[in-house]
Amino acid sequence: MTLPEPKRVKLGDLTLAFRDVGRGPVVVFLHGLGGASSVWTDQFEKLSTRYRVIAWDAPGYGGSTDIPDPRVSIAHYVAVLTGLLDQLKIARVHLVGHSLGAIIAAAFRRKHPHRALSVTLAQPMIGLGRLPPEMQDQAFRARKNELETLGPKGFAARRIPASVSSAAPTELVARAIETGAKTRTAGYLAGWHALCGADIFQEIKGLTIASIVIAGTNDSVAPRESCRQVAEAIREAEFVVFQGVGHSIYLEAPDRLTEVLDEFLTRAQKAAKNLPSGPIEFKPYIPVVSPPVKKAPEPPRAPPPTPAKGKSGAKGSAVAAKPAVPAKPEAPGKTPGKTPGKTPGKTAATKPADRPAPSKAAPSTAAPSRAAPAKPEPAKAAGPDKKGAAGPEVRKPETKKPDAKKPESKKPAGPPPLKRAAAKGATRPQAKAVPKAPAAAKPMRKPAAKPGAAKKPAVKPAAKPAVKPAAKASSRRAAPSSSRRKAGSRR
Repeated sequence: MTLPEPKRVKLGDLTLAFRDVGRGPVVVFLHGLGGASSVWTDQFEKLSTRYRVIAWDAPGYGGSTDIPDPRVSIAHYVAVLTGLLDQLKIARVHLVGHSLGAIIAAAFRRKHPHRALSVTLAQPMIGLGRLPPEMQDQAFRARKNELETLGPKGFAARRIPASVSSAAPTELVARAIETGAKTRTAGYLAGWHALCGADIFQEIKGLTIASIVIAGTNDSVAPRESCRQVAEAIREAEFVVFQGVGHSIYLEAPDRLTEVLDEFLTRAQKAAKNLPSGPIEFKPYIPVVSPPVKKAPEPPRAPPPTPAKGKSGAKGSAVAAKPAVPAKPEAPGKTPGKTPGKTPGKTAATKPADRPAPSKAAPSTAAPSRAAPAKPEPAKAAGPDKKGAAGPEVRKPETKKPDAKKPESKKPAGPPPLKRAAAKGATRPQAKAVPKAPAAAKPMRKPAAKPGAAKKPAVKPAAKPAVKPAAKASSRRAAPSSSRRKAGSRR
């Protein structure tokens, strides 16, 4: 019997090709990676006499177009299979899946348990879904690079001979390579991407309908031991092992496969009569939309390094520091770190360089007044006199007329004030800065002059002739004794 001609249905943007022949209970065949609907030739011929046999070209294979979504998963294939059955108005089916097709069959049964009558898992792949995501991605990229480097023909020539039994005839190996070489790169990578994220043990949970698992002793892709684990995970599942058969069971042992399937389907069809039945609603095809890719959280950024003082610029340690500018030498007589001529908080300018060196003069003979002490006022910065000579501030004598005389008992004792010595032409000694009394305090009063003494006007500091520091010092030393003798004679 020759293969039936492929048919096509439109499922949204996808065109799906399939082969359909026979009458009776529906049996759907799902091929694996590198397969096609044409690999089930023997099953079409022998089972179509009692069953309606349908085999598809999975999306990206044969006459079917590719799934638009590049991130294909098992759920995409289940949605396409559901759309096909709904288009054909088929309610319930027996599922036969090989390799990757076995995972799709188990997933369809899990998604629509009331539409599956039995499940045959021939040499089922387990999938890489139990591995960490980074290992899944690594496996996918490695296979992708290999396929893109070798191309479909070179890839099939390398992979397929290793997957079949070493005892397989040469003609059979060539036929398997020919089938694999027709696989398009997009279709193969879509199936491989789905396999990398699949886990068949998740899909067979709760599987209670008639099931059979078939393995081959020479299968290196789906080893016998892994197939046994799958069978043990399904309650009351049958487990059959083909001796000397590799992974291409439909080519290496087609007659025996058909015989096992015929016997199993007969039992499963009888058991299906006891399954609950009900009306099936056929819906338009709804494609699966992949969830958005979750971006891995970015690691916290390290704070920028704090630049060391004098070694880096404002933008970090990578910026070279500017060379240090040597400090300018201070002018003689200037105070380091201060601006010449300015005192913090004051506007009066003082030139320390112009100030003469203090002379070693004798202490002033002017006796301090015993009147009520005036409240101190913050000292003012000394400034230059009219001639430009700088010196400590000296309070000028009061020029106001004296008030009424006070009793003699309140006169200050001691030598006369500084003014009397100035009246005789003596050089005025420099006195220490005296805090200026506030406005509220009464000014100091001059002692009353003796009768008959001529009152001489006060000599202003500006009228004094400039005196050299040496002569001034000598006159200051003579002034106290002369002043004391005159004051004693007057008394």
